[in-house]
Amino acid sequence: MADIAVTDVTATKVGKTEIGKVSKEHVMDLAFGNGTLTYPVGGVPLSVSKLGLAREVQSVQIVGAPDGFVYKWDHVNNKIQIYVQGVLVGAAGAVTMDDFPVTAAVGTDAEISVSLTNSAGAGTHRFGALKELAAADTPAATALRVIVRGW
Repeated sequence: MADIAVTDVTATKVGKTEIGKVSKEHVMDLAFGNGTLTYPVGGVPLSVSKLGLAREVQSVQIVGAPDGFVYKWDHVNNKIQIYVQGVLVGAAGAVTMDDFPVTAAVGTDAEISVSLTNSAGAGTHRFGALKELAAADTPAATALRVIVRGW
């Protein structure tokens, strides 16, 4: 399947502000994804011109994300990255086929397992940092409200 490309991102300007003579701020709605196109490695690409600027994007602040995913702007590559809560699952446990140990990472409880029967134990379990969406995933239609600054 094809990746989401910069041409698959629709940007609609909702509002704008001139900040001095060389800086602009735009409120924009970005739309991408259709459940068929795959998530590109490193994130959804953006272009300076599509964001309503002529030379440089200085910041993109995501102010509205409707679906429970976490969205971040990669300022080095000018991409929107999508993050989800995820765990790295090991081989099936020796006791039952639905008992999978969680691989420990920073902020992870190493003493738990993920089970289909929700028998991982009572209490709050920390599964570690968010994971970027896999390149093979196909995001549904997504609309984000962003504030873009640049010139």
